[in-house]
Amino acid sequence: MSLANELFIKTGIAVADIRMQAWTECREAWMATRRSDATRLAYARALEDLLASAELQPWEIGRADMLRWVKQMKQRGLANSTQTQYLAAVSSLYKFAMAWTQVDSDGREVPLATFNPAAGRDLRPKVDPYGKANCLSISECRALLRSIHRDTRQGARDYALFLGYLMTGRRNTEWRTIKWGDLVHRGGNVFHRWSGKGKKDQLFEIAPPSWEALANYMAICNLRLPDPDEYIFQPVTDNATRLPNVNAEKWAQNRNHPITSREVGRLLKVYARRAGLEAEKISVHTLRHSAAMLRREAGDDVQKISDFLGHSNAAVTRIYLHKIEGKGDQSWATVAKALGL
Repeated sequence: MSLANELFIKTGIAVADIRMQAWTECREAWMATRRSDATRLAYARALEDLLASAELQPWEIGRADMLRWVKQMKQRGLANSTQTQYLAAVSSLYKFAMAWTQVDSDGREVPLATFNPAAGRDLRPKVDPYGKANCLSISECRALLRSIHRDTRQGARDYALFLGYLMTGRRNTEWRTIKWGDLVHRGGNVFHRWSGKGKKDQLFEIAPPSWEALANYMAICNLRLPDPDEYIFQPVTDNATRLPNVNAEKWAQNRNHPITSREVGRLLKVYARRAGLEAEKISVHTLRHSAAMLRREAGDDVQKISDFLGHSNAAVTRIYLHKIEGKGDQSWATVAKALGL
């Protein structure tokens, strides 16, 4: 091999190593901007799926590779919502990389990515975000809460957890990861500090029944002065160590963990079955929909419900409520009469 070829190969490897390091640092910084563990896990899964499909490095992927990935996802039977989530995650990374710089061979700072191959609505299937939205009736909400026995540590925790979802309307992670330090006492009222989509450090009042449930949980656990950095809804078993993304050794060293999203969903179905409800049709997000409808039935207008849910604007809430409520039939009696029914 000639000296020139040898230098070219060595230089090429060095450049590839530098580029890989830059992308690794960029990816880590991008992941750090994601608020929740669930989001980071979902985004990591999306990127891994793309790289496995393309069999290329991130900087080598073009629009054609992205189109092939979308086609493969469809062939594998991934739901439209999953495809949309994956594309949004990858697009977010490339957008981040376009603002991330690296030093080129001439010593200049240049963007890590020069374009976003995942950008554009044409790649994404049409998804109705509220197409499968459903909610529990008032009697079903009552039955669900009655199915939880509150005289044990787990029962007291679960009652406070699920009552909290119905009273606050928070999303799965937004409520299950709350810490004792997120509770703020002011003038005889209790508030919880909340950060959600596009919003940070907002204070929302906790209704007295929810606070009473939390106080009962504290009493059963003998928590007179809980550590403000402790998660409120902690697991009562080590079942989470069986999950593939959980390090059992680290888990044992630090017991301060929130109950997992999967465990919340599992428990909800347990209590739903105990209450005689159709558990397979109920998810944690069903409780958010139910919370919105409870406010609707209490007489709140769209703007109040929008503020309650933390939506970006009332138009989003209007669509949300329309999907959950369904379309009423005001003419059925006239039609029935015409048919002689």
